[in-house]
Amino acid sequence: MAKLEIGKRYKINDRGDVVIAEYVGREGGFECCVCGKGCKAHCFNVFHGNDYEWETWGFGDNHMPQIIAEV
Repeated sequence: MAKLEIGKRYKINDRGDVVIAEYVGREGGFECCVCGKGCKAHCFNVFHGNDYEWETWGFGDNHMPQIIAEV
């Protein structure tokens, strides 16, 4: 896994969904959105068209998205 920096935005590929997301670090209370396990996932705020509409996606170590580029 590449070293991710909190607050940086990345273009990620989550099993075919390519999106722009800001890495917010490991967050307690978030499970993996792929398998539903865990409670401290790596979280990304995924933006939907602008900086005011986003949702948080959490990923476990085994289901991290592909990091395409820093943006």
